[in-house]
Amino acid sequence: ALEFHRLVHFFPAAGMFFMTITAGNVVVSTSNVDTFIVMRSVVPIPCAILEAIVLKEPCPAKRSWLGLIVVLLGAMGYCITNSELSANSKVWVWLYLVLMPFDGVLIRKIVTTSGLQPWGLVLYNNTCAVLPAIIFSSALELFSPSERGEMASRIAALPMKIAVPALLACIGSLAMSYFQLNVRRAISSTAFAVLGVANKVFAVLLNQLAQLDTNSDLRSIACVLASILGALLFQQSVKGKGISQAPQVDSTKGQLRARIFVGVGILAAAYL
Repeated sequence: ALEFHRLVHFFPAAGMFFMTITAGNVVVSTSNVDTFIVMRSVVPIPCAILEAIVLKEPCPAKRSWLGLIVVLLGAMGYCITNSELSANSKVWVWLYLVLMPFDGVLIRKIVTTSGLQPWGLVLYNNTCAVLPAIIFSSALELFSPSERGEMASRIAALPMKIAVPALLACIGSLAMSYFQLNVRRAISSTAFAVLGVANKVFAVLLNQLAQLDTNSDLRSIACVLASILGALLFQQSVKGKGISQAPQVDSTKGQLRARIFVGVGILAAAYL
């Protein structure tokens, strides 16, 4: 059964997760998949710095920093060869790059001190995240009767074409939630960020095979792959192969500030 004090404890993690998912979805919808991948590849650099300061993880070695520099150079190369970043997405790109390092550090701290079992993490994370999702969707996207009527008519016209993808998305999201929350408990925040980058190579290949956008320039794809290879170099050279080396600290410190920060962030995301 859900316990209120655990919901309060888990709210910053779920709130941060909600904000980064929202920012990432907006970036993908207003630009293209490759832009999102390179943006995601830059995240481990500030995450490594923040994690060393906040969680006292060992500072990455020289070869690890080399891997992160390759990630950055790949991202810069992609930006030079690709001018498709729209003005509407730049705010969300910067918001995502600011939030993701805090997301990694904050969520790892909370999941390692929550005392919850694997499926308990999934339950509390998704329960906390669904509440602001319902509130903001109702207030900002389905506020007027005409919008609610349009949504209902579309669902009624194509029930299976909407229900089946939605159900598959829910199942996939549940599996990803279980995996990512329990992996965060075992490895460092930076290693988790790098792990997320590594799987993006499959997204690059799928994006090109499906021809979802016209950005098939070889230099652009090479820069994306360079970012991913740099991330892999970091993963192989960092101390402990990514397994967290941070000491255990008092879990009660900073909880109030984290809740305030996440609350303000959710309101800012809703405003944007």
